[in-house]
Order: sequence, then structure tokens, then C-alpha cells
Amino acid sequence: MANHSVSRPVTIWSDGTRLVGDLWSPSDLAPDAQVPGVLLVHGYGGRREQLNNAYARKFAALGCIVLCFDYRGYGDSAGKLVRVDERSAEDAEGEFDARVQEVREVVDNLDQLEDVRSALAFLMGEPQVDANRIGIWGSSNGGGLAMATACQFEEIKVLITQVGSLNPQVLLRWYDAGEPVPNADRMKSARESWEERIALARGDKSPLLTPVAAAGSPKQYAIRGALDWDRYRRYDPMRDLDSLHAASLIIDAEEEELFDTAYNGQELYERIRDRMPARYEKIPGTHYDVYSGEGYRAALALEKEWLSKHLIGGIGDKE
Repeated sequence: MANHSVSRPVTIWSDGTRLVGDLWSPSDLAPDAQVPGVLLVHGYGGRREQLNNAYARKFAALGCIVLCFDYRGYGDSAGKLVRVDERSAEDAEGEFDARVQEVREVVDNLDQLEDVRSALAFLMGEPQVDANRIGIWGSSNGGGLAMATACQFEEIKVLITQVGSLNPQVLLRWYDAGEPVPNADRMKSARESWEERIALARGDKSPLLTPVAAAGSPKQYAIRGALDWDRYRRYDPMRDLDSLHAASLIIDAEEEELFDTAYNGQELYERIRDRMPARYEKIPGTHYDVYSGEGYRAALALEKEWLSKHLIGGIGDKE
């Protein structure tokens, strides 16, 4: 008989910003049990609600505790506050009044990397989580964030990346060199990115950037964001790849249209295959086909099998 899972809302603090998450556990978890933890990292402009039923509850039913969360400025999480006028004088308690605006739906990979680390810290501090048996799962833009995090923490024993954007630096180099790249009309050169940073620094441009729909995203997912290009250019998830020791499952789409899989999932596999358990699979379809239909079912089956074998120890349902 398959296990079931239950969830509860949690609050995570990241750089002083309140993030909202859902923590999923097996429904039959004993009070004194110590089980693996799995952190789910969604992609560009995603929300945790898109992960709850599709992945979180299913991974929890295998016998682990699963955390998914909204990045700062997304979903139910708070965003960074920008003061827009002079503040009042402080009172005796050191408090003051000021008008502020909230930064929302900005895709800042460096900030999001901090949010992932904060969520990981929360998960590892959960009393019933075995902090030495952690898995991390990331999809699309979240694949790179998950991989970069796994390189930094030896407690992370399993990495799963599906249709992961793992190597943005190669795309940026090609674009700057004038070579054809996907979605070139949405990209910014190194000079353009720096000019935007100059305008932000001088107050000539509002930090409340205008979000747009993610490239190629189906309308039902409502994926939106404004990419901070200057900070994106400082984001290099493959930089510390030599430190990765997690058993890694890498899933790409056969017809990936947003990046070249040869320099992303395939390159990751080739660089780690001789020093740790690693598996590379391609699922039929395009980038977003992994989230529904046969693509989703095929990827989910691989992911559940990998977690059961390398993190949970073979226990769990066969759903």
C-alpha cells in the first residue's frame, strides 16, 4: 500500500526577508524518526504551488521530508523593500516612519542562491530530518541553483536536475561574440548590462523592473520575471563543480529550445561520471514538456527511483 504525505506552512528567513514554504512529511512518520530531507528549487519565475502536488507530496510519500518555497518577491514570500522618500526621526525605541515600495518578480540569481541556502538551512534544522542525508532537486533555472548549492555542502548526497540551465556563462560568451543563441532578442550584452547597473546606481532607473513572461512558457504556468542581467553575468553555477560529490541524476529534453544541452546537462554528466554515481537521460519533447503528460511521468519515475536508491535506501511507494 502506498504511503501518503501531509504538509504544513513554514516561514523561512533569508537576508532578513520572510519567505513562505511548505514542508511535506510522510503521514505515518514516527515521532522519533530521522529521515532524509529533500529541497525543491523551482525555476525562473515559478512558484511553490506548482511543485506541491506534482513533486513534493510524491517525494514525501517515498519516506522523506520535503521543503518547497517561494523566492523573495514571488508567490507568498515578501520582497525587498526600497525606501522612496525621507524617513521620519527615530522615536525612543529606534523606530521611524517611511514610504517604501516592494521589489517583486525580479529574477536575481545571486539573491535566489541565498534563498536556496536559507531554505536548505531551514530543512537541515528540522528535528526529524537527518541533516547528513539531504537531496536537492532543481528544474530549469533552479537546476543551476541546485547544482551550485550541492557543490558547497557535503551533506547533500543527491542532486537531481531536470531541464536545468546549468551553464549560463557559455550562452553569454556566445552572445557577446555575436554567435546565434536562443532568445537573443531578450538578452543584453556585457556593455548593456553594465549600463543598466550604472542607471540603477545613479537612481536613473527604478529597481522595480518590469517583469515579462518567461521565454516560451505556456500560459497556464504564468511564469514571469525581470532578469537582473548584471548580476546574472556574475552567476556561474559550474564554477565549483570539482567540489560536487552528490549522486547526480541529470534529465534533459531531447528538443531543448532554450539552451544547448551539450554544454549544460551533458557537460555536467561528462565531468562527474567517473567520480560519483551519475545518470544522464533525455526525455522526448521540448523544455516545458517535462511538466505534463508523458514527459512529466517519465521524469518523475526516474527521480523517484534515484531518490529511493541513493537517498532513502530503496524504501517507499511504487506509485
